[in-house]
Amino acid sequence: MLVKMEKLNNNSDRTKFQVRFLGEYHEIVIDWNDEKYKYKQQQVIEQLASITGISINYTTGIIKRTPLDRGNFFFNNLIPRTSPSGVFLMFPERTFNHSCIRDGERYHLETELNYMHIEHLGIYYILRAMEDLEESSEGRCELVCRSKNTKAFINRIKDLVHNDELNAQISHRMRSLSYNQQYELYREFNILQYLNWCCKLHPFFSFVVVQPYLRSRG
Repeated sequence: MLVKMEKLNNNSDRTKFQVRFLGEYHEIVIDWNDEKYKYKQQQVIEQLASITGISINYTTGIIKRTPLDRGNFFFNNLIPRTSPSGVFLMFPERTFNHSCIRDGERYHLETELNYMHIEHLGIYYILRAMEDLEESSEGRCELVCRSKNTKAFINRIKDLVHNDELNAQISHRMRSLSYNQQYELYREFNILQYLNWCCKLHPFFSFVVVQPYLRSRG
């Protein structure tokens, strides 16, 4: 009986949930008693990095979306929260807790490219509850964009984030540009369509309604 009670206590100290990435499920484990992590989302970010292949040094954080939670942002606290625009300082510091992630939950994992406050292309993760996903029907797309969630698209995101030469060029020119001029720079380097993915069916859900420019077009 004592052994069984110890097992129950050990299990309560850990939360296991699953994420679906490119059609495959992966188990994520949070050890709530691991004192190495003041902010428990750091454990999750490290494990997601091993799944996606994107360095945690270029990961801003995690947005978790469920039917009851529409998008709290959890920072990667290994990255200094400084920003010339101050945009990242608008979000309060918070950490994952037992009520945030429950044992056995399943999420769809998305990666979103952004221009980080450390003047480098980076990503943030979206954990979208599987129960929140709608089944597709004629004339309507799913909440999860099929075009973005492909191996080719994710590999392109990884290439952009880890290309130090490209990021050095962008950073050097970015500092003296206005907000509108920055978008022209993204267009010049052929990355605008990855920073602002625009759904033709639902432009309302795009950050900026800009027709993506592709060098392959005539």
